[in-house]
Amino acid sequence: MRVADTLDPASGTVLTNSASVIYASLPASSASRRTYQEGPVYAEVAVGLAVPMIEKFVNPTVTGLGGDVDYRVEVTIPPNPSTVYSATVIDTMPDGLIFDGYDSITCTSGCSGADPTPTSLTESVNGAGVTTLGYSLGNLPASAGSRTYEMTYHAHISPTRTTTAGTQLEYGQYLQNHVLVGYDAED
Repeated sequence: MRVADTLDPASGTVLTNSASVIYASLPASSASRRTYQEGPVYAEVAVGLAVPMIEKFVNPTVTGLGGDVDYRVEVTIPPNPSTVYSATVIDTMPDGLIFDGYDSITCTSGCSGADPTPTSLTESVNGAGVTTLGYSLGNLPASAGSRTYEMTYHAHISPTRTTTAGTQLEYGQYLQNHVLVGYDAED
């Protein structure tokens, strides 16, 4: 059985699921039949933070070897009924795309004086030439409204066709990087 329902994550709703099992020792036609019941058993889950919205913009959308690329990421953290711990925005850049530096991070709407100041994370490059970078938003206190953060940073395409990992960039190749937002429900 499948049940679907729409809930408001900001409401702090707790869902309770219960289950019981009823079974018999013999078929219904048997006079010696015994029935048994196990349960009910219960499980609860609290509805937490809704999924953050991420928008990413790149300028230019097409460039050649050595070309500069500017990124702007907008992350909207929806209303949260309790503290969101260790909120982090992570961008993973593929081999062939070289990170040059962070420009800025600002809260463009919904932040209060109680919100921590976001900070950039130290970027790292793995052996395959993949760069991980990002921003820490910190522990965000409960809020009845959404918060929107804007982050900007820049990179460039490898100036040679050979990437850090030794692969060759091809004409028309897409270099896609991905942004995600993570957080913890508990400290």
